[in-house]
Amino acid sequence: LDRFLGSRGLISPEDTSLFSITTNTSEAVEEILNFYSVYNSMRYVKQDLIIRLHLEPTPQMIELLNDKYARFLETGRIERVEASPQEKGDEHLKELPRIKLQFNRKDIGLLRQMIDTINQKMGDVDSPYVIQ
Repeated sequence: LDRFLGSRGLISPEDTSLFSITTNTSEAVEEILNFYSVYNSMRYVKQDLIIRLHLEPTPQMIELLNDKYARFLETGRIERVEASPQEKGDEHLKELPRIKLQFNRKDIGLLRQMIDTINQKMGDVDSPYVIQ
């Protein structure tokens, strides 16, 4: 797939992060559970992409994300934020930790890789990337 589409410039190498191919039900379930282990959801609030998490990232985690993924930002940096007034009405989501970024809206595969990094680095209970 990557050879066919990538060689024609139709996808970036990061876009292969957007899917997994398996015929094993357990692997499929594990993929879904891992995806939502720390990551919860995202939405746009004006120009900002807000990513909601189940755990609070440390300043070290925020720096890691900025170092590794700044290339898909329109402007600014990735930063921790509180729920915006637009989000405060979501009772079941308003207390979740958040990060905010101005995503370029085209590097979706790279965004998925960032979510995978968040899940991997913060998924361990004793991780130095999680505020206890």
